[in-house]
Amino acid sequence: MSLQTTHNTTTTSLQRELDKLRQEHQQTKVHLRELEMGNDDLERNERAVSSSLADMEAKYSKALEEKILLEHELLEKAGLEEETQRLKDELRGTALSHLHSRCSTHITPRCQCGDLDFERPTEESL
Repeated sequence: MSLQTTHNTTTTSLQRELDKLRQEHQQTKVHLRELEMGNDDLERNERAVSSSLADMEAKYSKALEEKILLEHELLEKAGLEEETQRLKDELRGTALSHLHSRCSTHITPRCQCGDLDFERPTEESL
């Protein structure tokens, strides 16, 4: 084989290898670009999820705070209802005493004051 043929063969072989490497390099650049775009998409999705999570946490905190306030209001309401009932009972007892003392001047043994009807104590029961 002549030197020229060897040189041509080597040059052709190196040219093919160079073309193959350029093609691989181009494919690697395309693949890298696709990976970077995918990474950008993932980062954008992560930011969206983080933002949604922060919004949900804020809504949850607000709902929890409202729930606690409503529970306190319910407890206050129950206490007020209890106090109102106690005061009603106390007022009813005071009114009965007052009415009964007014009826004690009557001659009849039964006291009939408005809707109230009860026995007036007699001297024997005292």
